Amino acid sequence: MQQIRVAIADDDATMRDTLAATLRTDDRYDVVAVAESGAELLGLVTTLRPHVVLVDLRMPGGGPDLLATLQEGPPVVALVVSAESAPSAVVSVLRAGARGYLAKGRIGHCLPDFVWRSAQGEVVLAVPTGAAVLRQLLSVTVR
Repeated sequence: MQQIRVAIADDDATMRDTLAATLRTDDRYDVVAVAESGAELLGLVTTLRPHVVLVDLRMPGGGPDLLATLQEGPPVVALVVSAESAPSAVVSVLRAGARGYLAKGRIGHCLPDFVWRSAQGEVVLAVPTGAAVLRQLLSVTVR
């Protein structure tokens, strides 16, 4: 089985280390890079070509614009990992191309499975506002 190559971008060094350590305990993953800004992540994605990127929403150079830019480059699955869980924030990144959204307080030991599922094509939503997010998405797209 080919390992899933993962890059992690978060301006909090402790969070980067925690995410990387969690994934490194699972043989399905090869953490190929860590970055502390959106600009740094874009350079790493171009050269290292990870399959999945974990992106903090509120880091420098993060947010929907970063996700849209990632969609223009080499194929990559983007998962947002953020403490922000307002429905409008979640909806904006999903519309910008994120495959999923994980609230930092909700991932814990489930992170490897969330990353696996997203790499397999599933949209992963682990936020306390998930129902409101779905209602907001459906109200805009289904009338």
